[in-house]
Amino acid sequence: MLDAFYNQLKEDFNQERDRLEQFLKKTNPQLLNESSIVAIRDFVLGMPEIIKVLNTLIMRQKLRPEARMVFGFLVSYLLDPQDLLPEETFGFFGYLDDAYLTARVAKWALKDTPDADMEAFGLNPDAVSHYLALLERVKLFVPEDIKNQLNAVLKNVVDGATMVSNHIDINKIETDYFKNKS
Repeated sequence: MLDAFYNQLKEDFNQERDRLEQFLKKTNPQLLNESSIVAIRDFVLGMPEIIKVLNTLIMRQKLRPEARMVFGFLVSYLLDPQDLLPEETFGFFGYLDDAYLTARVAKWALKDTPDADMEAFGLNPDAVSHYLALLERVKLFVPEDIKNQLNAVLKNVVDGATMVSNHIDINKIETDYFKNKS
């Protein structure tokens, strides 16, 4: 499924490159050049791999409980066709908010995750580091109001997930659930 998503993103970029450049010229024209376009392309195209990394670490219970809850929020945002920059309206540029949120969640969720945990499951920590480095460059092209809205929502989701995980033993609930499924 993530491979199909990657292929769709790649196809959308190839078909809509000119349209993307027009949108980007409106957000930060003085920084727009070929390397910026490549960075944005790689940032959006890297999103499925980062989702895979997060999902793998969640399934292996290598992320703290609140990170698992925040990942659930991320997935629901990615699946919502009426997000802040809808792909139907904005084409490839419409994935920029999705990639921005994915990177912000990954940066927060993976901050205490050792590279060895990723490597143990065949994941590439260097690819994650590269993706997160792209966030710093690409966020200059995300419209300020979109960034502010996503940052505010993410803060609320993280605060709520942290509060819940401090009061509920998520690991026990998950263990009991999977034990009863067997």
